[in-house]
Amino acid sequence: MKKKVLVYDSEVGYYNLLKNNIKDGFEFDICNGCANSKGFDAVAFFMHDKIEALDIARLYSNDKPFILAADNGHAGIKQEENMYVINTSLPHDDILKMLKGIFNELQPQMQV
Repeated sequence: MKKKVLVYDSEVGYYNLLKNNIKDGFEFDICNGCANSKGFDAVAFFMHDKIEALDIARLYSNDKPFILAADNGHAGIKQEENMYVINTSLPHDDILKMLKGIFNELQPQMQV
C-alpha cells in the first residue's frame, strides 16, 4: 500500500520532481487550498515566499513526517523532531538526492 504525501508547492515544480522521480511506495497529491494534512501520511512543504510560512501552521502535525524545503533566506523556523529541512538554494541534483534519501529513510518508518 502506497503512503500518501501531501505536497505544498505553489509553483508545482517540486511536486512534479517528486511525482516523476520517487515512485516506489509513495503517492503524491498537490495541495490546492488545503486546510490541513488529515488523511496523509507525510507532508512535503516547498516554501517559495515568506508569506507561505503562515501555511506551515495549518499543515504541520507532530505525529507525521514533515519535509520543509526553503532557501537559506527562510531560516529561523523552529525545527521539530519529525521535521526534515532541505535548502533549495542547492543545485537541483543535490535537492533530488536529499529528497530521495529522506523518502528512503521514511518508507520503513511509515509502515503500518
